[in-house]
Amino acid sequence: MNRERLIEARHLQRKGMVYVRQSTPGQVLTNQESTRLQYQLRDAALELGWGPDRVEVIDEDLGVSGSGKVHRSGFERLTLAVARGEVGAVFGLEASRLSRSKVDWFQLLRWLRATDTLIVVEGRVYDPRNGDDTLMLDLKGTVSAAELYNIQRRMEEGQLNKARRGELYGSVPTGYLREGDGLRRDPDPQVRHAIGRVFALFREVGTARQVVQALREEGTQLPSQKHNRRPLAWSDASYDRVYKVLTNPLMGGAYAWGRQRTEVRLDENNQLRKKVRRLPPEQWRVLIEDHHEGYVSWREWQAIQARLRANSPARRGAPREGRALLQGLAVCGECGRSLEVRYGSSHGYRCRPSRDGADQGGCLSVGGKRVDAVVAELFLEAAQPAAVEAALRAERLAQERTDQQLRSYCLELERRQYAERRAKRNYVLMDADYTSMKQELAEDWHRARRATEKAQQALEQARERLPRRGRAPSPEVLAGLGLRVRRLWEHPALQARDRKRLLATLLEEAVLRADREAGRLHLLLRWRGGWIDERELPLQRRAQPRRDPSETVDLVRRLAPLYSDEQVSATLTNQGRRTARGLRFTKARVRALRHRHGIAAYRAEERASDAPLLGVSAAARELGVARSTLYRWIREGFVATEEPVPGAPRLVRVDAALRSRLCESVPAGYVAAARARKVLGVSRQTLWERIRGGQVEARTIVRGPHKGLYVRLEEPEQPLLDGVEASGDA
Repeated sequence: MNRERLIEARHLQRKGMVYVRQSTPGQVLTNQESTRLQYQLRDAALELGWGPDRVEVIDEDLGVSGSGKVHRSGFERLTLAVARGEVGAVFGLEASRLSRSKVDWFQLLRWLRATDTLIVVEGRVYDPRNGDDTLMLDLKGTVSAAELYNIQRRMEEGQLNKARRGELYGSVPTGYLREGDGLRRDPDPQVRHAIGRVFALFREVGTARQVVQALREEGTQLPSQKHNRRPLAWSDASYDRVYKVLTNPLMGGAYAWGRQRTEVRLDENNQLRKKVRRLPPEQWRVLIEDHHEGYVSWREWQAIQARLRANSPARRGAPREGRALLQGLAVCGECGRSLEVRYGSSHGYRCRPSRDGADQGGCLSVGGKRVDAVVAELFLEAAQPAAVEAALRAERLAQERTDQQLRSYCLELERRQYAERRAKRNYVLMDADYTSMKQELAEDWHRARRATEKAQQALEQARERLPRRGRAPSPEVLAGLGLRVRRLWEHPALQARDRKRLLATLLEEAVLRADREAGRLHLLLRWRGGWIDERELPLQRRAQPRRDPSETVDLVRRLAPLYSDEQVSATLTNQGRRTARGLRFTKARVRALRHRHGIAAYRAEERASDAPLLGVSAAARELGVARSTLYRWIREGFVATEEPVPGAPRLVRVDAALRSRLCESVPAGYVAAARARKVLGVSRQTLWERIRGGQVEARTIVRGPHKGLYVRLEEPEQPLLDGVEASGDA
């Protein structure tokens, strides 16, 4: 059967897509003939009948693996075009170039069959809808995936076999050099000194961050190199570089391989992503102890890793600035979990609730002040015999640290002097006729000389700044030092972090267990070396809830709907009332009392509809008049006020009766107050007394040209004191 006959006009009307791929960037550079063969598939598409404008080459996956573990944008675009029916045929050099993943391969075949699209691989045209062609294509995809598996397996077995001999290296850390198939420490004394200082300082301070700080303070720089090439670059210490030095097993003289595992996961966009997960030492594939000379022993390196894990906040944590002396050392005696520290006006220890919610509040919560005092006293007693030895060791360590710091400056000066001599030699050996090069080498020599002078000045300044070596005190002189340990412990200049470090040198664990029924706290101290101390402390009684006087609570319950907290506090103060602790009432204390007893606060917008009592300001707003006007009405008796309790601000009852006395226009039968006084022949004061006594009905016009007081009055036939004018106006 002539395979070219499978190509019909409907296929030629659509695109011919050529897919080009190489697995790695290295293959793109080295296997160029394979790349050329794939690009020549475009000529094959033209020979089969596709026009130049109908052929598209997809080459954006060059250097991308086809294993299915890496996202391939080009293959995704090819599959999408096939699914849309835009492609007549797909061209590939072979099935493995299209995909080495069964999932990707069979998904492509599925859309090829659905859209009647041909595939051309290895110079042969296949119709995925044909049963024989489908079988052949399935086999090709399976073989491609199997080939990849076999290639990877052979490579991994070869790497593992070489790693088991301790000869497989990806990169060598700074501080080591390759020597055949093994490693040796860098012969540069400055490199050895810098890396040795990292481990020496960690023995003293115990945390990586403080090692960084100490290196910066003493001026010790760390070396680094790229791709194991010289010269080295020197720079100030950083946390990342110090942490890598401390955690690299090569520094402990051990060879390790397979310390991490690559996992493939889907991200939030459903794209494949690789994630590298570090494995614990027990899961490393190869571990050869005493493989080469380390900067520390393997046992010490393991202790460093344990200390770094303990410094993690999720575990014990490094000593910090807080007052809690047992931070990271306290353990719950009921459930065994580490106690967390809580701070407030004082500090205490609390058992964290379990994650399964079985004990929501934890099983222990005690104050820390008394516990810390007992632990400190026991520590001082345990530290007395070792005080002299510790002082001598501290003096010796201080002298060694001074010597090491000076050595750092000396090695830096030595390196600068060597660079200056090399620059001078290059300058002298250069031919004088080569003027431009001679001038450039002269500048290099001057720069090296200035760097040497700067290193010399730094060394001299360090010698003046650092304490000079003195004569070590004898044990007889320090015989009374044990009695001064307590004074040092209680000295205000000693930070809480330093006290915790001192305590951790002797104390391994403190177990706290509370017996609520007996009212006792059991304290068990496990010291290093196996010694155990046990103490019992009385549990501090919990503070009794405040008992506010019931009369005061009832009074606040009556006043809260009518007054604000500030007005309620003034009323309670006027009555001579005090809080449960004998304090004067304030706005905040009234609010706290309401919260304790569930009393709602005053809300001006939530008034009762039946005869509400309002303050003067709220009543003025409700009636639509000025406060001064309402105060005048109250003084004159036109508006009455009430006092709910003695000493409370007076309130205005804004009811229907009051509202009816305020009008927009003059009612029938009412005359102005001046006219009423004239008719009745009374003074203004007498008229107001009759209005307050209810003998005369009055209304007030609140706005407009007739604004004022009006009185209901039927004029008598012979008015009293006719012709006598009343004094004053309404």
